[in-house]
Amino acid sequence: MTQKILWFILLIVLSNPSFSQGQRLQAQADFGQYIMRNTEERRKKVHFFVMRLSRSRMKFVRFSDAPFTTRTAIDAHEEAFKFFCGIPREVVYDQDRLFLVDENLGNLLLTRDFKDYVFEQEFLLHFCRRSDPQSKGKVENVIKFVKNNFLYGRSYYDIETLQAQVIGWLRRTGNGMMHSTIRKVPLEEWAVEKEHLSPWVSVKILPVYIMRYVRVDNTISYQGNFYSLPQGTYKKDVMVMIWLKDNELHIYDDQKKFLCRHQIAQNKSNKIINTDHKRDKSKKLKDLIAETAALFNNPVLAARYFESIYLSAVTFSELLTMHEEEDRTMATPTGKIILLDPTSTRKAEITPDKSDLSNYEQAFGKT
Repeated sequence: MTQKILWFILLIVLSNPSFSQGQRLQAQADFGQYIMRNTEERRKKVHFFVMRLSRSRMKFVRFSDAPFTTRTAIDAHEEAFKFFCGIPREVVYDQDRLFLVDENLGNLLLTRDFKDYVFEQEFLLHFCRRSDPQSKGKVENVIKFVKNNFLYGRSYYDIETLQAQVIGWLRRTGNGMMHSTIRKVPLEEWAVEKEHLSPWVSVKILPVYIMRYVRVDNTISYQGNFYSLPQGTYKKDVMVMIWLKDNELHIYDDQKKFLCRHQIAQNKSNKIINTDHKRDKSKKLKDLIAETAALFNNPVLAARYFESIYLSAVTFSELLTMHEEEDRTMATPTGKIILLDPTSTRKAEITPDKSDLSNYEQAFGKT
């Protein structure tokens, strides 16, 4: 009798919609890579991102010909949510370096870009512990499925062709055939599940700039080179913003105040230094004059001399600016005489006759 009661309670729990609510609103995401062969039989490594809805087993795959970065992984999330027509309440991940900076006393620290993105799209995160891979086993099975079913024996042409091929495969096979575990077709189950997803609206959380940490020697690293910043830029955990314009790096602080710009080096392992950056511009000019004058035998006289040099330089700069403005003033244009007879200037020197105004008045009867 007791066993029958327990089985009855279990059936009630399993049939309760709230029991599967967490699963219905959850997705799992992971990354994979695979060695393909191109048309010339050369090896080509491709990288891919997979997201799978937990209840319906609806899958999305995004390929890349380069390792994923935080930014491209966020783009892959956006494509997945668009593909699913909604956002699940929670997404499950490995402790991946693309999303996590570090673990501090058990607290997982998100990368800045991913944290901003999650805040904008408002979904919860669950990161699997390294000792508990079973909690993400379902999506890892999808990684194997993509490798063994879609990629196996397929030739690589380009990343756009591969992406178009996988979308077709998902429609026919990955999502279009009956799932071996739930014995249902993911596409059909997704039609029910998507009603419970949060609405998806595209966001462009990532700006067109690149963020870099400032090193203790007041430099930043970009593509294998180091570029100098003004003295005093470094502070603990401070970051700067880099805009790529033509062949230059335009660097701003985190308040979007312009700091400097550099030509982008064409090769690697260089240190590009602007000599002006060695001067500490945080000090006022008067303090710099006083410090320099103190090095002389007569500091008062030296300070007067430096101040006179500075005033002369200011005056010279103003005069130079005024002179440049005068040079830009357009001269009054003069008419150009075109000779009808290039061999003679006689006709050009003839003064035309002038008529008396009274002659015209007589002609019109105004005498």
